[in-house]
Amino acid sequence: MTKILYHMRIPFLIILMLLLSASQWGYGQVQLTGPSCVVAGTTYQYIVTGPWDSTSTMHVCISGGVLAGHPDSCTTDQAPVPFLQIIWNNGIIGSINLQSTAGNAQLQVTITTPLSGGNIVDSSKSDTIPYNSIPPVISCTPATGGACSPSYSYQWQVSIDNIQWQDIDGATSASCSLSQALTNTSYFRRKVLETASSSIAYSDAACIIVNQTN
Repeated sequence: MTKILYHMRIPFLIILMLLLSASQWGYGQVQLTGPSCVVAGTTYQYIVTGPWDSTSTMHVCISGGVLAGHPDSCTTDQAPVPFLQIIWNNGIIGSINLQSTAGNAQLQVTITTPLSGGNIVDSSKSDTIPYNSIPPVISCTPATGGACSPSYSYQWQVSIDNIQWQDIDGATSASCSLSQALTNTSYFRRKVLETASSSIAYSDAACIIVNQTN
């Protein structure tokens, strides 16, 4: 019976040692968690966790951004908070540096620009064509921003008043090549979807003037 209890005790000791090891290397550490790819000008929330007690204090400095509602990029020593709200500035790299009586933590972010739908090139901004004819290709500069590794999908739209827009079937390339002739002056713009962030932006509009004289 004593031998059986001895052998049962060995697995228990192994489990206890593993738990103590996990506690030493991970559990109870000060940690920062939140988005690592951010868009400039947008507010992001980061969760702060740690083995706090009634005497704990923390100090935070932001590089490449500011704390929302705070005039400076660094705080003075204060009681620990459960989260930080940060507005990132235009740049490439930013970071959060947290120092506390319970330990330190750092998180780096990559900063990108808001999604831009591009601009109609000057040669395509305005053109005049004969009645019932096909307009030339409308070109637009590339979309930019929206994510750290962006992926764009395009949809060209048409309007007769530059207010109400509708999609053009099959016009999903970077440039717009129409196959149908125009009989009325029309406006064209490109809608851009950045698939990683699901953000949407539009180019400015091109105007194709149709000469009503046959």
